[in-house]
Amino acid sequence: MSLKGNLEAEVEVKTDAKTIHDVFSCRPHHISNMTPEKIQGVDLHEGDLGTPGTVLIWNYVHEGVPKIAKEVVEAIDDVNLSTTFKVIEGDLLTEFKDFKATVKATPKANGEGAIAHWHFEYEKLHEGIPDPHSLLEFTIHMTKDIDDHHMSLKGNLEAEVEIKTDAKTFHELFSCRPHDISKMSPHKIQGAELQRDLGTAAAKLTWHYVQDGIAKYDKEVVEAIDDVNLSITLRVIEGVLMEEYKYFITTIKATPKDNGEGSIVHWNCAYERLHEGIPDPHSLLQYAVEMTKDIDDYHGIIFYLEKRMSLKGNLEAEVEIKTDAKTFHDVFSARPHHISNMTPERVQGVDLHEGDLGTAGTVLVWNYVHEGVPKIAKVIDGDLVTEFKDYKATVKATPKANGEGATVHWHIEYEKLHEGIPDPHPMHARACYPYEQRY
Repeated sequence: MSLKGNLEAEVEVKTDAKTIHDVFSCRPHHISNMTPEKIQGVDLHEGDLGTPGTVLIWNYVHEGVPKIAKEVVEAIDDVNLSTTFKVIEGDLLTEFKDFKATVKATPKANGEGAIAHWHFEYEKLHEGIPDPHSLLEFTIHMTKDIDDHHMSLKGNLEAEVEIKTDAKTFHELFSCRPHDISKMSPHKIQGAELQRDLGTAAAKLTWHYVQDGIAKYDKEVVEAIDDVNLSITLRVIEGVLMEEYKYFITTIKATPKDNGEGSIVHWNCAYERLHEGIPDPHSLLQYAVEMTKDIDDYHGIIFYLEKRMSLKGNLEAEVEIKTDAKTFHDVFSARPHHISNMTPERVQGVDLHEGDLGTAGTVLVWNYVHEGVPKIAKVIDGDLVTEFKDYKATVKATPKANGEGATVHWHIEYEKLHEGIPDPHPMHARACYPYEQRY
């Protein structure tokens, strides 16, 4: 009985328990990349990786001596995250009748990292064989190397971009309206398909995009939405990125600028590469920054158009007159040069500048007094264009139903040069003054 023994040891690691378990149960052939000074290779001899009964051949260096161990995977427990190896051939069997090693990974209570527990069960060939303390120490250092390797595969990349769009609008776009992004950055984003309700955590989106000239797709789950701090976190669960990364999490946060004009968008990419040959995703982060600028440019155009629309306006008014409609129409269409005789306090003259009276395309120069100030209007030139980008007046005379007189309808369409210009209500009132007083 003194020849049989058990040795145990624990080591805390930053790598999560599932990953540690996955390395020993399903990816032992990768271990030589993680700790090359200790493990030179783990070759599949028989069976399938990730299944009990698989036979592996380990080439390793222990205490400076190259050694070999042929082991069978005796058990894999994916619930308790443990794997048991039994040595069936190799250097260890020159000293041990039986040798079994179990490695179990347990998540730490705080959720950060894990505890790797090693347990050796063995029977020595004779009492002169020492207990395998040095081999247990070897496995502890090997586990630390594996942990360091995985920590080196993890990374965070961050970038900020200043935009003119307000923070709330930008946050709302990613949290509630990601399907609209393809309109704003069509060369990058072709579409965002919804699997669950937008604006809620656990919503799923499938993105179709083009990066480096290649059409790609990724499915993401919304892990968190913070409408107070204006941030959203997305985790990739399927697609092109999963071919290179074990996990990929993106957080987008929009912060209002101190001066209240625009915002700062902060991108954070947290990831773990599958192996060292995978580059850090700098190009993808730059892609996100450029997309952000596209979105901002789009909102800038919309803001400009909305502002332009707010500068445009229409004013209308009607006045009943006793003059018949045809006569009144004739004054404005064919005899505008007579108007100064009919309302001399307001209109001092209407001169023919170009063309023929009574025909479209004719250019007239109006000299008038508005709010006590003498002014000039060529319709396409003059005092009005100092305040209006466009100004158009239409006058229509309609015979009254009883045949006595007419109704004159004035319609002014305009676009102000800026918001400080008032709508032309006084000008509108002046236009409605009854020119018929001379008739």
